[in-house]
Amino acid sequence: MNTHLQGKILGLPHLSIYDDDSITIEKFVGDRREEFFKEIEDRIWLYLDLNHWIGMRDALRFENNQVYFEFYEKLKKAVNDRIAICLISDIVLFELMSQSDQSSRSLTAKLITELTISFVITGLHELEPVLTRNSLSSAFQLNQLIYPIERILINKAPSILGIGVPIFKNPTLLKKQCMIQKKVFDAINRLSFSEMLEFGDQTGYPLRKKMESVVDFLNSNRHIHDQHQGNFEEIFHAEFSGIVDLLVDKALETSLLQDILKVYPLTKDMMKKTLTDVIHKKQKDNYHLLPDIILAKLYASVYFDKQMKFNSNHLNDFKHAAYALSYCDVFFTDGRFHRRLMQTPLRLNKKHKTCICSKPQELTNALAGIGDFA
Repeated sequence: MNTHLQGKILGLPHLSIYDDDSITIEKFVGDRREEFFKEIEDRIWLYLDLNHWIGMRDALRFENNQVYFEFYEKLKKAVNDRIAICLISDIVLFELMSQSDQSSRSLTAKLITELTISFVITGLHELEPVLTRNSLSSAFQLNQLIYPIERILINKAPSILGIGVPIFKNPTLLKKQCMIQKKVFDAINRLSFSEMLEFGDQTGYPLRKKMESVVDFLNSNRHIHDQHQGNFEEIFHAEFSGIVDLLVDKALETSLLQDILKVYPLTKDMMKKTLTDVIHKKQKDNYHLLPDIILAKLYASVYFDKQMKFNSNHLNDFKHAAYALSYCDVFFTDGRFHRRLMQTPLRLNKKHKTCICSKPQELTNALAGIGDFA
């Protein structure tokens, strides 16, 4: 076991809630995540892509960039004053860990720990089955089955690596499994982002796994949109339909749809049609699949532009945008991607409340909630 994790478990006070068998591990985890959410709920949520974290790191390390130094100072004050919080996602970690220089990586992780307090947005791999359930529940007016987003959206850094709670087969340990799981969950989430990065290095997490093959697959599929003759909306609808196919299949692998199926015995095709209709009929109150709607628009924008091809940076940038535009107040990205988001056919700054920025100098206005920096 990782030494940091061992230390956290040994140093954790034993709470009575650990011994309460009426509180399942599922409820315990949901309660803890809701506590995380409420701790930062009233702050301004900022999402920075890795370029801006590196900009601040180098400004502090080499003292050669006053713009990024002031950016850091303002962010630090806003976080310390409980006005704002920076959030990251799994993509930030994967990009960071793909860098070969361990010293630079560790300095960046230390900076991220300071300004995020190790809070992260839960990964789409975990969010999407819940969002699928919520979207179907909303479509069929089963609002009582909508899982509260505040019980899953915000997590702590170790969740990125999928570090889970133990499951036992030993009969003696099985009796204590729920208690041990609760304590391990709390101990895991006492790991800071910096500590978790070391844990990740030791586990050898597969970075950029199959990235090149995914890019090749996307580029080889350009011909499937020939029938849409350059119509962006049609390409977008086709891309979203493809994403919905995957979402339904993934949700059906869990038990999350069982309550809905007890009320409406839906087939897989009926579910897919219902979810696709969310955008066809513009059900504005059914916003649960917003990250995937944004992803579909971004993929469609590449197919729409006949001069463009997918590359690995697109896959990361698109995920950054999906997280940031769905859940955060301010999104800092690089200049080129910033322009892409603001221009036709996307114009996402006009369709989402998130302030989209590219320059550190825009932070003051962003924190004040002024303008969209078009």
